[in-house]
Amino acid sequence: MRFLGVDAQMDRGRIQALRASPPRLAAAPGARRRVFGAALGQWDALLGASAEVVPAASPILLFYALSQAGRALCAANVPGQPWRASSHGLKIGDPPPAIGETTISPDGGEHGSFAMVCRALATPPLCEPTRLGDLWAANPKLESIEGLGSGHRPAVPLSQISSGEPAVRAVISGDLAANLAEDSQLATSELRTRLNRYPGASDGLFVRARDRLGRDGEPEVEVEWQDDAGEIIEVRRVAPGLAGENSGAWIRPALNDAGDVLPQLSIWWATLLTLSSLARYYPERWGDALDRDRSPTAVPIEEALEVGRELLPWMLVHALTAETH
Repeated sequence: MRFLGVDAQMDRGRIQALRASPPRLAAAPGARRRVFGAALGQWDALLGASAEVVPAASPILLFYALSQAGRALCAANVPGQPWRASSHGLKIGDPPPAIGETTISPDGGEHGSFAMVCRALATPPLCEPTRLGDLWAANPKLESIEGLGSGHRPAVPLSQISSGEPAVRAVISGDLAANLAEDSQLATSELRTRLNRYPGASDGLFVRARDRLGRDGEPEVEVEWQDDAGEIIEVRRVAPGLAGENSGAWIRPALNDAGDVLPQLSIWWATLLTLSSLARYYPERWGDALDRDRSPTAVPIEEALEVGRELLPWMLVHALTAETH
């Protein structure tokens, strides 16, 4: 078990159990229900197979596992027609020397698989080209290194202040909290400026306590958010977790100049499509990136594939069983 409270085998079983009683639009007999069950069967088979091959081929299987899971999600959540995707919906550019600078662009419109998955999750898709490094850095469970995530805006973790009820205050630690003005209004203005590339995080933000150090000696600042009417906003609305409640809180960065923000499941989808495309269409470049003797990206990529196999079932269970999207 790589992450506390996450059991991939148990979550895989929970997903397969849904096939006998599908949620929402896939519940009634018909095409949606058949697609839901068949796609989840393929998801599980491909997920297991991805762990049995070397990293040179693993992302191909892992991406198609998530792609099939996305088909099941669309069958359950996308109303009307069409609800079957006609293409991947993203186009991968030729990889530059640093694979983190590989570009992912929207392609195929609203009927592409990626756009439909985003619709199933009730979030906007990508509007403009995005680099792999931006996706990588925005995933809080992946290690960013030179050439793959380093230098790109990371997801910012928050420590929520709560006694069981939904938190309305949180603590930001690290460089963002360092050397803020003593005056609360000035500190609020400074922190809003520092967060201006994190859509939704600066609007309505107020600094409530500063000039404190955490257990590790890093500076901390206590914050809250308010709407235009002055009502307090729950932290989870500004900083969603990985898979709903009790899965942490992260402020998500803009991924491109359009200010696009994606939920974690969509970030994984786009990331794995990119890795899969590199492995399929540029096998020699992909082999170079995985060369442990020469490439610093080799071990982080291998680790990312393992992280995906552990977290994706847990995230998919939430996406399939959440009451609203």
